[in-house]
Amino acid sequence: FEAWSFARGLTSVAFLFAAGLAFHLTTLVDLPRHLAATGAVKKRFKRAAMLVAIGYVLHTPIGTPLAQFLIVDVLQCIGVTLAIVELLAVLHRRASLVVVASGVLAAVCIACAPLAASVDAAGPLGFLLNYVTRTGGSLFPLAPYSANLLLGIVAGAIALPHGARTPRRATFTRLALLALLLYGAYTLVARFETLQNPQVDAGYALLKLAIVVAVSALLALL
Repeated sequence: FEAWSFARGLTSVAFLFAAGLAFHLTTLVDLPRHLAATGAVKKRFKRAAMLVAIGYVLHTPIGTPLAQFLIVDVLQCIGVTLAIVELLAVLHRRASLVVVASGVLAAVCIACAPLAASVDAAGPLGFLLNYVTRTGGSLFPLAPYSANLLLGIVAGAIALPHGARTPRRATFTRLALLALLLYGAYTLVARFETLQNPQVDAGYALLKLAIVVAVSALLALL
């Protein structure tokens, strides 16, 4: 059961990581073209808003408490994170800066997850606080789950710098090395971290991401 539970937890990580890779491939590989395309940026923000809206619709309080409607699920997490990285692209206008900013934000999301988990989502600001803490029932608060999408962007920049034209062996090698680096970070963090909850522990998040990146490397090779 523990093995099954762990494997099941990889599903959301893979989903978010793939969304980050997709953002790199569709946007950052040729950012000037994306920014110059008529209405492309506006459509991206609309799509992000649509994901957030669908996330709430799926929790429409029919026979359930209103609090269940206000929680943040995976679609809200993806929608808000996509809006953030699109905003970074518009402000920085350089793919390299967006990648660096994504890496920094990912580190912040993972590092701050234990602290965010202690925030009480009760009160008038509970609706917004649900985006950063699980205390109100949120399943996918931005800390730490946004890190998976953000690191998908970083991984895309490292392993697929030329998009689909990047040689397959180079993609495999770089993803494999990234997986080893993430696993090394996991072992380092695990030595010093005081475990609280698998949902917010930094080491656990790094371990799951390392496995997903390793599987992605294998898929790229195959």
